[in-house]
Amino acid sequence: MCPIECSAAGPAAKQGISQYSLTQWGHRDGLPSAAIYAIAQTPDGFLWLGTADGLIRFDGIRFFQVPLMGKGDTAFGKVKALAASADGALWVGTETGILVRIDGPAMKSLTLNLPISSIRERPDSLIEVEASNQVFRVSPATMQVTTTCQVRSASALVSAPHPPQSMPLAKVDPTECGLQSAHNIAPSILDRTHLASDQIRSILPDTDGNLWLATRESGVIRVSNTVGEARAEKEQFSVVDGLSSDSVWTLFQDREHNLWIGTQNGLNRLRYDKFATMTRRSGLLSNNMTSLAVVGSKVFAGSAVGLNEITATGAKSVLRESILSLTGGIDGTLFAGTPHGLSVVKDGRSHVVQPGVQVTQITSIAQSSTGELWFYDQHGGLFRWEPGQVAIAVTTPALQSKAVSVIAAGTHGEVWFGLSTGEIVLYNGVTFHQFTAADHLPGGSPHAISADSDGGVWIASERGLARYSGGRFTSWSRKNGLPGSRVLWAVPGPGGRLWLGYNIGVASVTVSDLLHAATDPKSLVPYDFYDDGDGLHSNPDLHGSTPVAVLPDGRIWLTTSEGLATIDPAHIRKNPVAPPVHIVQITVDDANVDVAKAITLPPRTRRIEINYTGLSFTNPRKVTFRYRLLGFDSQWNIESTRRFATYTNLSPGKYRFEVLAANDDGVWSTEPAVLDFTLLPAFYQTKWFIALCLLALLLAILLLVRFRIRSVADGLRLRFEERLDERARVAQDLHDNLLQDVMGISLQLEIADELTPPGAAGKPILSRALQLSESALAQGRGALTTLRATMVSAQDVLQTLKLTATHFTEDRHQAIRYITEGTELPLRAGVGDEIIQIACEALRNALQHTRGRVDVRLSYTPNVFTLHIHDEGPGISQPILESGVPGHFGLTGMRERASRIAATLTIESKRGNGTQIRLTVPGRMAYPDHNASPSIWGRLQARWSGTHRQP
Repeated sequence: MCPIECSAAGPAAKQGISQYSLTQWGHRDGLPSAAIYAIAQTPDGFLWLGTADGLIRFDGIRFFQVPLMGKGDTAFGKVKALAASADGALWVGTETGILVRIDGPAMKSLTLNLPISSIRERPDSLIEVEASNQVFRVSPATMQVTTTCQVRSASALVSAPHPPQSMPLAKVDPTECGLQSAHNIAPSILDRTHLASDQIRSILPDTDGNLWLATRESGVIRVSNTVGEARAEKEQFSVVDGLSSDSVWTLFQDREHNLWIGTQNGLNRLRYDKFATMTRRSGLLSNNMTSLAVVGSKVFAGSAVGLNEITATGAKSVLRESILSLTGGIDGTLFAGTPHGLSVVKDGRSHVVQPGVQVTQITSIAQSSTGELWFYDQHGGLFRWEPGQVAIAVTTPALQSKAVSVIAAGTHGEVWFGLSTGEIVLYNGVTFHQFTAADHLPGGSPHAISADSDGGVWIASERGLARYSGGRFTSWSRKNGLPGSRVLWAVPGPGGRLWLGYNIGVASVTVSDLLHAATDPKSLVPYDFYDDGDGLHSNPDLHGSTPVAVLPDGRIWLTTSEGLATIDPAHIRKNPVAPPVHIVQITVDDANVDVAKAITLPPRTRRIEINYTGLSFTNPRKVTFRYRLLGFDSQWNIESTRRFATYTNLSPGKYRFEVLAANDDGVWSTEPAVLDFTLLPAFYQTKWFIALCLLALLLAILLLVRFRIRSVADGLRLRFEERLDERARVAQDLHDNLLQDVMGISLQLEIADELTPPGAAGKPILSRALQLSESALAQGRGALTTLRATMVSAQDVLQTLKLTATHFTEDRHQAIRYITEGTELPLRAGVGDEIIQIACEALRNALQHTRGRVDVRLSYTPNVFTLHIHDEGPGISQPILESGVPGHFGLTGMRERASRIAATLTIESKRGNGTQIRLTVPGRMAYPDHNASPSIWGRLQARWSGTHRQP
């Protein structure tokens, strides 16, 4: 079979059947049943298979056996007929006579009690079913038979519901009963296939004008429908070509133009590939080709066995001699390096030339645009030769005694040499210039060099790709986004694209993208990649010095690990069909959930796995996906071929999962598949539970604060009890010692005063001393009383303040106004003493620094005792208020005393507006029997303030 043929029928019609890519599925691939009787594709994109063991749905990767009527394990039995109707429903016919209509999750059935052999939809939307020797017309709405009649013939059925008018088949009258019979095939078709009509099970016209025949024992036969076809009478595809069985039951072409073949032993797919291949079966002398060369519009391929010319009908042998290297000359001459030296092939004739030197291992060869031939012999080195003269050994230091791996001619007379050590040498017609890694070469041994139309030169090497332009090199490798760093070859193609050979496939990039990536380190080079999924059945390989050749029309030929491959960059058949995308399954903590119903997931769901599929059957493994979970993902996830998404430990809430798919040529589906689900919260994830937790936390904090306040208060009470004990001891000492001594002094002074005459000079002094001793005695008794007291009354406070005022003039006494507010409560003795000392200090300061009125206010409430002293004096400056007067410690002492009783002391003063002093003592500290129960917030505030002001 020829790899590339000429026909007006379309791209696929130009390609021989042996060059179609075949893929087959059987039991080892998960196919439940190997006998495939019928194939159909519904509008949602799924492929359906009627098998010996029921109905199977296929997405290109996985098979799913469909149960009958949703009854679990109950299968359809043997399914012999399938048809997809325009409304999206699938019609299934079984050997037991059951007709089933499947529309999404719904199924309806009709029992005909006769084995169903074919189904098709009529133009009037009725379903025509052939069962045994009868035809039934069924209404989709009622699932009732409307008409029944006899079949005219049913030995073979047309797989396409609407055959093209150009088909050489008898037309079907839609008003008559019966389906198209193989007996109505044009006699010319039967003559060309050498088959009897009873050997044909079904026929299928494809979209390229070919006619495909499914035979009982001869596999698949393709017949061209082109008028004046010059091709062989028939083209056959059988077990010898890789078909799973020669017993073919059905044929089907999907909307991506893939041909599906159902046989007795599995499912097969024939696909028009982007690459065509040639092997020994196509006429090559060997599958291990070493070199390629183009002469005019001809391609020559050399191997260790000989030389082939690639023709329109295959490969023709030209020379039966080992070919070490090839190059096309400028005058239509082909130069070949052989073990016998240098050979020339022209006009179908070959002969060995005598360059004047002994050469037997010419591994690299090229002819410059000036006519000079450069060749490298592994034993003799590098030579330059002009026809008719003696070859001259190149002795330049840049090339002498160095192994040359590749030689390439430029477009302006220059010649490029790649050295096995990684250097590149340029001969510009006059001098040789050597380039090394310091000139930004990627490094590694060069594999191929080619020039482009812009004057640039591309170097493919072991460690990357390089381009020489404008006197400098630019390099790219895997780090720039290329598929790999080891580049076997690089050749320019049409449309400003560069084609790169790798040992895993072929990449196509735009030169503009390469140049952009060279200037932007963050930019990665986008590329199209072709591998076995595109018809490149064997990997690109490097056996010789010229592994690739480009024809003038842009078609590329390359050597592979098994034969040759070719692609036409200008006529690559793209797949324009966007793949429908479906969500097929959701697994929640290892349990499957029905995606057809509203999904509500239970609380404490840990792991959610969503399985989806994209229905592109041309190259299913290259279908890429991107997805996101609204409510969790902020953007689309990175594109990948993975067909599932996993989420763990999601928070409760409502979510929407969206997924898009792209086919092998990057055509994306327009609408995403959507799955909505709600994840219920556990009781501890509900709002009321969170509110209760917050309330419990708040109560715990309050209890902790309360406990802390009580602890501090208890500590203060113990300290005050200790102070009371100390006061009792001091009072006892004061009574037993100091007061007794003062009383004795006072008696002695009285006696001295009585004995001193009234007119004596010391009489006044003695009288004054007597008064002071009596005053000291009175004050001592007062202090004793105070020390012995366990409570301090308001009267005690006021008397002390009035006694303090006596040290000032009479007019200042009159300026003081004493006010008592609230029901008087006795003050704890120790606390009362501190309050009195603070009040006395504040009153002394007010009387000393003001000439106006002074207000002293005592305020009793159950929760707090307040002392307020206000004067109308000039006020206290801010520096003195903050730091006090140097050498004076009145304000400091007041603050210290307030801190000791857990009280709050506030001093507010402005120049010219007087001073206000407020002492606030918590009731628990001020009163010995504190029993108040007003606002808890007030108590907490007061206690907490007191707690944090402990010394």
